[in-house]
Amino acid sequence: MRFIPSFTFSIAEILSTFASWQKLRRHMASPFYKNAYYMLANSGVAALTGFFFWLVSARFYTARDVGLASATLSSVVFLASIADMGLSISLIRFLPSATNRLSLINTSFTVGVLASFLAGAIFLTGLNLWSPALLLVRENPLLASLFLLLLPLSAVSVMGDRVFIALRIAKYGFIRHLLIILEIPLAVALVSWLHVAGILMAAGIAVGLSVAFSLFVLLPRIQRGYFPWPGLQREYLKQTFGYSMGNHVSFLLLGAPGWIFPLLVVNLLGPEQNAYFYISWTIGVTLAAIPSAISYSFFAEGSHDENGLLHFATSALKLSLLLVVPAIAVIFVVSNRLLLLFGRAYSEEGLLLLRVLALSTLPGTFNTVYLTYRRVTKEVGLVLGISGAIALLSLVAGYLLVPRLGVLGAGLGYLGAQTVVALWLGANLYVRNLSARGHKTEKVEENVRR
Repeated sequence: MRFIPSFTFSIAEILSTFASWQKLRRHMASPFYKNAYYMLANSGVAALTGFFFWLVSARFYTARDVGLASATLSSVVFLASIADMGLSISLIRFLPSATNRLSLINTSFTVGVLASFLAGAIFLTGLNLWSPALLLVRENPLLASLFLLLLPLSAVSVMGDRVFIALRIAKYGFIRHLLIILEIPLAVALVSWLHVAGILMAAGIAVGLSVAFSLFVLLPRIQRGYFPWPGLQREYLKQTFGYSMGNHVSFLLLGAPGWIFPLLVVNLLGPEQNAYFYISWTIGVTLAAIPSAISYSFFAEGSHDENGLLHFATSALKLSLLLVVPAIAVIFVVSNRLLLLFGRAYSEEGLLLLRVLALSTLPGTFNTVYLTYRRVTKEVGLVLGISGAIALLSLVAGYLLVPRLGVLGAGLGYLGAQTVVALWLGANLYVRNLSARGHKTEKVEENVRR
């Protein structure tokens, strides 16, 4: 099967899909759309929570505190993603058909927790090499403890959400995300005496409560007899190692710009510039959550029914574009006022960056859906190649442009990388489509001659 969706649909044609109430009801009832909408809601809650969390932080903490805290939390997300070992994506692919689901879930959690502690210890030990600006985290016992605590919590929270996606009950992930809203009032309550630690502690308490609720309340509801307990199913790890690690490296590559750019900016331009960069980056890449959420639903459905893979891919692309295009327009209209909420300096330094990042969502949508298709078909080598191209082009361009253009350079590098890869993939698909039509025409002519 080849991923060759039709690009002839129009906005009117997409809207007509939702024209009647009966059609809307059927869409909502299908697992693909139902889980896609819940994951979009998850992304919306996460985006709004993150927005108001950093808005409160920017208002109550200094730019230096926000810059250091944002770089630290970016490091947490990066290291937790490393500790994931690709097991979260394997849960979506293999859990639906597994007979020993309890063991698979706890095996994934156990590996994630152990690997996150190891990654955190290595990161803190070598801070003077890869991020001297964050040496304060290692030198302050409270910050170091919060850092090491946030790592396993982040790893397990992502894996738990992947279990919900795999079993096509994404609404539980939405419920879990609602608890993270607590980080906003906590950030205000802790500001007076904790400074940078107050931001980290607010995030840690909120994520910790949401993870506990997920492990002890939500998971037992959908998986009878579940209880979080350390365990390792070696046979499962062995059988899925290649798939897990291949996709693991792919997601690390795709996430690398978001994790490395804050470290690059904080070291090249300083903590204050990183604060301006991080706020715009956080808002801008939020739009990428739209195709990502829809593609996760596509991934789950494709894993359940590979025969309908092309249909799910086309549906995912259409629905993503239907939502992404107006979202980009909204960002362009409100971006200045949005950043002014954080302060005039945030608007002056980050406005162009935010708009550039919003535009990057358009080519990024096509890349995300295409990669998901290849994940279902287990073409790990191709997935790695495409992900590596996006990461390499983004980081090289950003490294060259940031010293010259400031924080905007990182956004332009990211937009350029996504666009180049999308154009290359689109051209490749177009050539394949023409080739397929040519072969079909030749066969028809040959049959006519006979």
